[in-house]
Formats: sequence, structure tokens, C-alpha cells
Amino acid sequence: MPISKPLRESVLAFSALTQPLPDERLDASWNWRGYEEGVRFIHFRVLEELNWLSALLGANAVQSSAQRLLAQHHAAWWDLQSVLLGVGDDLLDKEPTPGEWTLRQTLDHLIEVEWAHTKISEFALQQVRAGKTELLSVPEEEFEPHFVTRGGFSETIFEGTLSEIQAFHETTHQKVLEAFWDVQTDELHQKAPFWEPEAFEIAFRLGRFSSHMAQHTVQIEKNLARLEHPLNEASHLHRRIFAALAGVEILCLGTVEEPVECRETTEYLGRLTGEAKSALEMAT
Repeated sequence: MPISKPLRESVLAFSALTQPLPDERLDASWNWRGYEEGVRFIHFRVLEELNWLSALLGANAVQSSAQRLLAQHHAAWWDLQSVLLGVGDDLLDKEPTPGEWTLRQTLDHLIEVEWAHTKISEFALQQVRAGKTELLSVPEEEFEPHFVTRGGFSETIFEGTLSEIQAFHETTHQKVLEAFWDVQTDELHQKAPFWEPEAFEIAFRLGRFSSHMAQHTVQIEKNLARLEHPLNEASHLHRRIFAALAGVEILCLGTVEEPVECRETTEYLGRLTGEAKSALEMAT
């Protein structure tokens, strides 16, 4: 289930170059085949190339219902990453308003809940695949090895820098995608009881991954604005680029080897980043 690391790194390298720029720096001169709209337009070229790559890879792709739910979750994960672009560690522990969760607390909650829901749905799948019909909750003693041994959680895991927390979340997020990639449509109707007064189906739990992520991404974006860190124009552009990358990556998860088109796009994005850097240097 390969995700193209070089492609991801090329997108992140471009975002690292332009996200910190004030809006007016995007006006730096850059022309492309008659389009004279400055460095700003390079963002649209990156977006167009990723959208085209997604169209190529998805032309003959067949995805199950579970895989489509996971695609929505992956898109939500990348949306969170876009909102966190340029956020410094100095904002991790600042309260946006008295009593409001800090960024660190929000990420702690978000990642822990995601991992707990993973166990809930996996246990329900194990039951149905073993032919058991009795509706059972996860035994309490199974949560600790799920979090500590498999998930890598510890008492200090959320005490690090923002980049360290993001790297940890990337690891657990990938495990979630892999855990449910082969779930069949009929299995999605299996009940998976948790804390709620009624037992919800696995389909709801997989869908809750993306909606819960969106819920707290909105919270984080709102609170960052309160902390005087609103999204600049480049961040809005990268948000769309990250969404396109999410669409490519989820299609790559269904392949055995990295598609050659990914390598070609990676090379082109690298050239675009180089051209952006040169244009910005000439404008100073």
C-alpha cells in the first residue's frame, strides 16, 4: 500500500517555501505560456498537476465503500495539516480564550479518540469474521496494549513540539488506513458498541473519523485566528493543494507499486519549486 514519499515531500517543500510569504510577495514575476500572474500562479500549476495525476490514477480505479470512507478521512487529515502550516510551538499551549482548549490539548484529544475508535471497529470486525453473533464491547484490558504497544502512546507523547506531534499522528493515521482498507461492504453494517447509549455500525465509525477531524480542524482554525494567526493567502492555496494530494495518495494505497506518473509529477513539482525560488530571489 505505497504512498509516494517523494511526491509528498515535493509538495511539502513547495509549501515550506511559499507559505510564510506575505500576500504581496506572491506577485513576484513568473510567466507560464502566456499566464503572467506571478508566483501566485505556480500554486495553481501545482494544483492542476496533482488534479491531473488524480484523474489519471483514478480513471480505472474501483474503490469499496470502506475505501471511500477512508479517502474522506485522509482528505480531512490533510486539511488539518494545511491549517497547521506555519504554526509555531509558541502557540501550542496558549489559551485562545479562558477555559478554551489549547492546540496541544485539542490534538491530544483528536489523536486519542481516533485511535480508540480504531480499536472499537477492529474488535467488532474480529467478532463478525469469527462468526460470533453476540454483541460485545471491547474488554477493558485490551485498550492498554492497543494504545501502548501497537499505537506507541505514552504519558509524554504529546509533550513534544508541534512537528513531533504531527509526525506521531501521521504514523497512527497510516495505521488506521491500513487497518480498514480491506473491509467489505456487508461488514460495515456490523454493530460496534462504545460509550454511546446505542451501538453504532462500523460504517458510522469509519465516517466519524473524517467528521471528528473536521470538527476539531474548524476549532483549531478558529482559535488560531483568536491567537492572531489567521491563514494567509498562501495557506489558503496550499489547503487546496493538500486536498488534491490527498486524492492522489488514497488512489496510490490501492496499488502494488508506485505509479510511474507519480515519479514524473514529483520531478515536475521539483522544477516548479526551483522556479518559484528563483523568481522570489530576483524580486528582492
